[in-house]
Amino acid sequence: MRARWVSGFSASLVAACVVAATAPTSAAAVTGAPVHLVPGLLGLVSHQSSSGPYGAPLIAGCNWATWVTNCSNLTVYGNGNSFNNATCGPPNGCKFGQEFQCNELAQRYAYYAWGEPPTWYGYGGASGSAASMWQAAPALPVPLMQFPNGSGVPPRQGDLMIFGPGWLGSYWDGAGHVAVVSAVGPGYVNIVQQNGTPSGADHFALNGSTVTQPSGYTPLIGWVRPLSWVGPLDRTAQWQGAAAPASQPTVAMTSTQQLVFWRDANGHLWQTWFDNAWRGPVDWTAQWGNPAATLASAPTVTVTSTQVLVFWQGTNGHVWQAWYDNSWHGPVDWTAQWGNTSATVASTPTVTVTSTQVLVFWQGADKHVWQAWYSDHWQGPVDWTARWGSTSATLASAPNVTKTPTQLLVFWQGTDGHAWQAWYTDHWQGPVDWTTQWGNTSATLASAPSVAYTPSQLLLFWQGTNGHLWQAWYTDHWQGPADWTAQLGGAGVESAPSVVVDRGGQVLVLWQGASTSPPGSTGTAPATKDDLWWARFSGQWYGPADLTATLGGTTASQLASSPTVARTSGGEVVSWQGSNGHLWQAFNG
Repeated sequence: MRARWVSGFSASLVAACVVAATAPTSAAAVTGAPVHLVPGLLGLVSHQSSSGPYGAPLIAGCNWATWVTNCSNLTVYGNGNSFNNATCGPPNGCKFGQEFQCNELAQRYAYYAWGEPPTWYGYGGASGSAASMWQAAPALPVPLMQFPNGSGVPPRQGDLMIFGPGWLGSYWDGAGHVAVVSAVGPGYVNIVQQNGTPSGADHFALNGSTVTQPSGYTPLIGWVRPLSWVGPLDRTAQWQGAAAPASQPTVAMTSTQQLVFWRDANGHLWQTWFDNAWRGPVDWTAQWGNPAATLASAPTVTVTSTQVLVFWQGTNGHVWQAWYDNSWHGPVDWTAQWGNTSATVASTPTVTVTSTQVLVFWQGADKHVWQAWYSDHWQGPVDWTARWGSTSATLASAPNVTKTPTQLLVFWQGTDGHAWQAWYTDHWQGPVDWTTQWGNTSATLASAPSVAYTPSQLLLFWQGTNGHLWQAWYTDHWQGPADWTAQLGGAGVESAPSVVVDRGGQVLVLWQGASTSPPGSTGTAPATKDDLWWARFSGQWYGPADLTATLGGTTASQLASSPTVARTSGGEVVSWQGSNGHLWQAFNG
């Protein structure tokens, strides 16, 4: 609710938008002239507001919502001289909420633009107020993503902008406010709104992803929009069938580019990259002319401020690397350089970068955790399993390495099917068999664990031996493990899950899951390949859902590898090897 100058209160900006309804109001319950429901001094202030003549069209829907098919239904109306006017008359009764409150326009817009229900009351525990639309958003039939103000994702045209409760001068507004973003440009955001301004519009300053808190409004929470997946897209088909992958693709992001690498059937390293247009694909192994540098694993890619680092397991069981800083260097067989014949590689190397070092871990042929690290020169390799002296802590997967502000965390699937960890602060601690510590004998691993880190939690996901999605999480102690497939339903998990935390703080988990029939088929015969499944967590779990079916994917787009998910500047990109042997992608955001 937009603040207005109110006679008698010249030193204060005061506003109120919507009565926090406890349930949807019927047309029979509220009819006739506008009712004023705000008591006391705020009621006096409310009576002296101005948001345009009550019921008068302020902005025709098709003058602002040009992207909505039914834009003629999105006219912005005035709410008279009281913030709290609320009736059920023409044109819509109370179908979308009390007229002409701010959330009546917002819910009407979401109904016609996104297919949401006409009111959001009760979804996610929403009370019916404008502010509670934030908590309702991810629980709606068409789930909406939440982007807090300043979280890294700027608002865009068509978003709902939601304001929380707050003080307006000396007056408390507990209902909040909501508006629709009508335009975004360099340094500004335009909105349309009801019960806000006499014109039905306003204009805010924008700096990056931060909207400057507008004067006269309660605190801005952020904006919401639908999950907007695009795809699946057959990249290999776009390249006329060239460069088909034989491994899970690896994706890395720079500030300006999306980099995609993979291994082909000949063991060559291929790359394509996107910077406003797709470039490549390029067969770097052929370009380098070193026939010994063939790949036995998917490549691992890490981006620093100045370089792109690519590591892989060579067909000779060695650690290989090539790197790019304006030109390619290498490839180099580091195992041969180190001269340690025991340090052979049995997995894709895992790489992380600190401010001063490049850290490379791998599963050795002896099932041990090995590491080498580079500062101004290479050190190692070191057999940490031998150093730790734990003969039980052997590996059945590549190690997963996560860097926090204070620690280096290494997780792996043990040969006993347990989740193991060792961690480094100023010295190594562990290894610890967490599966034994948790005491849940059902929570055994059938894949390498996948790790995500938020400012407050460490999240650990894996494919269970029962084909389910499992998770454990750490705050100041471990919680779980939880069998989410058993609790949430959905398809079984047939790959290691891929996890990302989006810029709004939601956790997205994607995996290769069973399909009961090929997309588009009316039959019941099991598909020979699997669909892309996903679930997301935003205060609670939503999903799982079959994304391949949602996007209308074909049998060719079904998965022949685990998916790889990466965060982009505006959302997420998922890449996989399709059942037709092609590189496929889908985008969200």
